[in-house]
Amino acid sequence: MEKSKLRTFRSRILSHIALPLILIMASVYGVNAWFSYISSENRLYHSLTQEASHSASRLQFLLEHAQANTQGLADFIGFLSSKEDMNDTESVKSVLMNRVKRNPDFFGSAVAFKPNTFPNRKLFSPYVYRDTSGGNDLHYLDIGAEGYDYTDGTWDWWSKAINQASGYWSKAYFDEGAGNILMVTYSAPFGEVGNYFGVATVDLALDGLPKQLGIAPNRLVVLDDQGRLIYHIDKEKVLATTSAQWL
Repeated sequence: MEKSKLRTFRSRILSHIALPLILIMASVYGVNAWFSYISSENRLYHSLTQEASHSASRLQFLLEHAQANTQGLADFIGFLSSKEDMNDTESVKSVLMNRVKRNPDFFGSAVAFKPNTFPNRKLFSPYVYRDTSGGNDLHYLDIGAEGYDYTDGTWDWWSKAINQASGYWSKAYFDEGAGNILMVTYSAPFGEVGNYFGVATVDLALDGLPKQLGIAPNRLVVLDDQGRLIYHIDKEKVLATTSAQWL
């Protein structure tokens, strides 16, 4: 009889005290775990936001530097007393070689003239660009003579820039026939306003963005103003996938 009462007393203790305490403690631990998860998640998103903002600022600086540098070159050409000062292949080649050497973020640079600017040349566009294998070698090409007809309306860096006083940033494109790499180009026209006779350009290789921004390739995604992926570690997605499709 005494044993039965003892078991009943223990059962009451378990049911009225111990079990509720266990439930309370479990609830407390569960709430603490939830808040800890939320805090960790917020710290993660804050860190990612800061990293994205820092990278965006570095990219903006890169674009602004490329643009200002190219506008300076265009102004220099426009101030020359005679177009014939630019009709010297070796001199122009030297200017472009030095420009690309001194600006490691630039993939290439060109000066392109309107057709028949010079009596002995239908098209003239000296172009200097880096070795696509990642080496430090620079290559020279006259696009007008050996590459393609940049005035045929196919190439935005010429057709949409030649009459843009403020210059023009091209959409991302594959430069087949010259640099043979995915890039964006900024072009600034030179000459008298309304009577421009050429453009100066700078190319930025999109494959080089991770190194330039200091981010691992698998942690970087870049979209253009149309929502297209212009940099992604999976190259099949580049230019073929929108942000909505990727997400």
